[in-house]
Amino acid sequence: MKQIFCLTQKPPLAIQTPDGYTAVEFHTLGSAAARIGAPRSSVHRWIQSGDLPAKVAPDGRYRFESSHLEQFALRIKAETIRKQREAATRTQLSAVIANPAAASTEDLLDGYMTAPDPATRGQIWAEVSKRYKEYPHVTAQAITQATRRNSERLAGQPKFANIYNKESKRTERVRIQ
Repeated sequence: MKQIFCLTQKPPLAIQTPDGYTAVEFHTLGSAAARIGAPRSSVHRWIQSGDLPAKVAPDGRYRFESSHLEQFALRIKAETIRKQREAATRTQLSAVIANPAAASTEDLLDGYMTAPDPATRGQIWAEVSKRYKEYPHVTAQAITQATRRNSERLAGQPKFANIYNKESKRTERVRIQ
């Protein structure tokens, strides 16, 4: 009869701290890095900057509370997703700018909404208006969908309004709640 042994990494030890909460002790930066899903150098940098709370044990090893690691891991994942989306948007925008005629109407409208300068928006809008003359119903539907996507994208961002101030005779940009 054969016996199969499975070599697994031991789970971190749960210990009770004098503060009264249960902490998880990680013996190396590597195990915390694996838990977060980031390189050890990044974890060390976050500890040094104070972004990731850690306590130094008497033997010089770092100790992290598990809830801090879980929250930090979620934050890192959210930042990674945001960066990937921004990169995809930049790639899509550069493709739209390079050849507007080859882009789909949805890509053109998304590019118009996220274009950094008025000249690019004008170039993209010229192609959209040309398509609107050819296929008005389809283009109008795409404009409605793109407007909805853009408003969803901007939902978490602060909103501003331009208000004319009679006393200073200037238009001021004011943040709206």
